[in-house]
This record gives sequence, structure tokens and C-alpha cells, in this order.
Amino acid sequence: MPKTHADSMKGWKHRLQALSDNSEEVIHLQTKREKLQGIYDGTLGALREQSTAKALKQEASRNLEALIAEGNKVDTFLCVGLREHYGNRSEKLAEFDIQPLRTKHPAKVLPPPPIETVK
Repeated sequence: MPKTHADSMKGWKHRLQALSDNSEEVIHLQTKREKLQGIYDGTLGALREQSTAKALKQEASRNLEALIAEGNKVDTFLCVGLREHYGNRSEKLAEFDIQPLRTKHPAKVLPPPPIETVK
């Protein structure tokens, strides 16, 4: 079963503490202990950066949603104003990407085909 980041870091922290407590006995491992300490500290920094980036992303998403909602309200207002100015049926509305109201032509009713009699 693969280790999670938290599992690795928990193990590192425990090992670093144990190495520190027994530093006189394992003096030959001092350079590797310092290297692991640097990696541990770097990992903590990366986790903080990741948390900050996540918070910034969430804030940016909220700002984006608010801007989209406000933009939709203003766009609706403009569409209503253009319809009022040009009229609901004006083809000029198509220039503003607004569908003008068009009358529907009744469907042509075709007379039924003549029934042939069988002789």
C-alpha cells in the first residue's frame, strides 16, 4: 500500500527526532539527517504554498462567479434597452445577436392525394 504524503512526513519527523536524540551514537549519519531535515522543511513550505494557492483559486472562482452574474444582469438590461429602442420585431436586433420576434407563417396545408379506386 503506497504511503501518503502525511505518512511520509510523519515518519520523517519521528526519524529526525530520534536521530537528534541519539546524535552522539549515529554521528556518521549526520549529513543524511541534515539532508532529510532540509527536505522535510522544504516539504512543509511546499504544503503551505499549495494551501495558499488553493485559497487564492477559491477566491478567484468566487470573484469570477460574481463578475459573471453581474455581467449577465447588465447584458439583460442592455438587451431590454435595445428591444425597446429598435422594437421587438426589428431585424436590426440581429446585429446585436438578439433574436427579433418574427411572425410565424402558417404551414401550408396540402390537399390530400386523390384516392384511387381499384377496379
